[in-house]
Amino acid sequence: MTTPLRRGACPTLQSPMQTGDGLLVRMGFSGGLCADQLTALARSAQAHGAGQFEITARGNLQARGFSPQGAQQFAQDLAAASLPFRAHPQVETAPLAGCDPHERSNSLALSSTIASVIASAEFTDRLSPKLAIVVDGGGQFTLDALNADIRFNATVSGRWRLSTGGDGRSARILGELDEANAAATTTALLRAIALQGPAARARDLPDETIQGLRRTLDPAQADPPRVNALVAAFEFHLAGQRFARGMVPPFGAIDALTLISLIERSRQQDVCEFRFTPGRMLLALTPTVEQGAAVVNIARSLDLIVEPDDARLFARACAGLPGCASGHLETRVLARRLAASQRFTKEFPLHVSGCAKQCAVRQSAGLTLIGEPTGVAPIVNGRSLDRIETRDLCAIEMCALSIAGERAIASRRPAP
Repeated sequence: MTTPLRRGACPTLQSPMQTGDGLLVRMGFSGGLCADQLTALARSAQAHGAGQFEITARGNLQARGFSPQGAQQFAQDLAAASLPFRAHPQVETAPLAGCDPHERSNSLALSSTIASVIASAEFTDRLSPKLAIVVDGGGQFTLDALNADIRFNATVSGRWRLSTGGDGRSARILGELDEANAAATTTALLRAIALQGPAARARDLPDETIQGLRRTLDPAQADPPRVNALVAAFEFHLAGQRFARGMVPPFGAIDALTLISLIERSRQQDVCEFRFTPGRMLLALTPTVEQGAAVVNIARSLDLIVEPDDARLFARACAGLPGCASGHLETRVLARRLAASQRFTKEFPLHVSGCAKQCAVRQSAGLTLIGEPTGVAPIVNGRSLDRIETRDLCAIEMCALSIAGERAIASRRPAP
């Protein structure tokens, strides 16, 4: 019923992962959830687990604290609720796909075609559980910040630019193709990846395979990348005069009771559905701007982040103690305290990690604090400082604020 705790493991409803507070499951959805569906999910997690959720950097949803029996009952409850789960390998689209008037091309149609074709392929069980396919229609919500093995970006000419590995900036561009050829090309790429072994990713493909594929494509007309480290917008105008308003739980974490309260109080505003997004955001889709503003007030009263300049957006923290078996630090308690100091910004963000794996953030932060068995290792802009020889949160907080203060003073000094 469980999978080993290891970096790169991918917990699912069928194979949850053991953590410090029980089993963890991760779910990806191919569309939005109505109020009844999300309520059923939250109530089941409360009844059979710890009732603790995390929205991941990719916009998936994690639920924590299950026993083996509780995880089984949770999976059965969600099956009965007919939730729109993504199959493996996941084909990810922007959270506003299908209702974004700014999309260049129909990403839902292409992703559905790709998913249907690879669902019946004979090699899918030999692919890495981490393998990801991204189809970005070029709308208001970019997916360029996500790493993907196979990436399709809509072009201004109505075609699709194909690239492999990396994010929107670092991916290897192969060329352009028409939608009619995209599914067959994806199948060829996935078959080639499967031949490299069950842990292989697109970056492991040999150069001759990549060059051979390039010869079947037209040269790409490169668009400027749109990589956003943080979600910069919280308001989105949709097709059909609808509106979407975003809210971010601090550090992506929200408990079931808070989520249920948000859903029930939002019913009066005729919320059409809720969608999870990259950047750990939850979107509420409403018929009008005024109803969206009312949902914002509800979210604010529940201590959710609803403004792009909220200091908590510039602090990242993994689960840490007591939730993670590898953690040495109460990461979110410390990160919340430090964020309240207003010392951390988009230019100098904070990352608090319970261990050396640094799961919450891939790129380096302004200040990173890494929990160790008997202390904390601070890193400023990639440079290691003297170790903090304590695990007392108050002492660590004072040291971190001192480091941030010294950095602020140094940044105001004139260049020599």
